[in-house]
Amino acid sequence: MLRKLSLAIAVSCASNGVVWAAAVPMTVRTDLVSVYQEAVDNNADLAAARADYGARREVVPQARAGLLPNLSAGADMMHTRTKLDEPSITSNRSGNAWS
Repeated sequence: MLRKLSLAIAVSCASNGVVWAAAVPMTVRTDLVSVYQEAVDNNADLAAARADYGARREVVPQARAGLLPNLSAGADMMHTRTKLDEPSITSNRSGNAWS
């Protein structure tokens, strides 16, 4: 008797779920994967963990950059022109050093 009652309840619940699923339009129904993906996209803890992971990955290239050689260059030029009947003209030019 109890077995028949539990079977009847199970069939009733299963048929109600099928009827409800058929009554809901396809655009409203969502599958489990899309619900999971939306939960992952909107989870603040996961977003913070992703940002922290990205920041920690960036530490390695920054540390490696300190070990690489630096290249710097500079330029100086001096020109003096002297004529006996005029005062001497001196011009100095200096360039920036880039590193």
